[in-house]
Amino acid sequence: MSEKKPGDYEVGYCKPPVATRFKPGQSGNPAGAKRKVAPTNLSEAINHALMKKQTVRINGRCRRIPRMEIIGEQITAQATSGDKSAIRDLLRHERDRLRYAPAPKADPNASRKVVVSLNIGDEETQRRIEERMIEDGIQAARKKVGEEPSDDG
Repeated sequence: MSEKKPGDYEVGYCKPPVATRFKPGQSGNPAGAKRKVAPTNLSEAINHALMKKQTVRINGRCRRIPRMEIIGEQITAQATSGDKSAIRDLLRHERDRLRYAPAPKADPNASRKVVVSLNIGDEETQRRIEERMIEDGIQAARKKVGEEPSDDG
């Protein structure tokens, strides 16, 4: 029998070619699993706990839903059954949600359309509005260019 050289063997099941094998010290999953970052403060810890899914039985069927949704279902069920403290908590939450909701960002490139309806014979008012619109346009152009508005007009 002749000696086999490295690579002179039958390639098949559980016998990959030498060239495609992992090198010593090389991982089979180089990207690896993403590391879970531990919460750094109480707010993050509470939010993390509320987003965990839990199995509950609803109408005889098991479902996995976030704990926050379970709490929401319980509070709304208590409020609809007439529990005054649950109603108060629910209304307080809605008030705070609306108060602290992020304001929609205005598109700086969007043009605004102003519609003004004037009575016939109101030329003086129309002239003043046009002058104000022209002045506002000049000031906006100066701001865009970086000039300070002057008080000469």
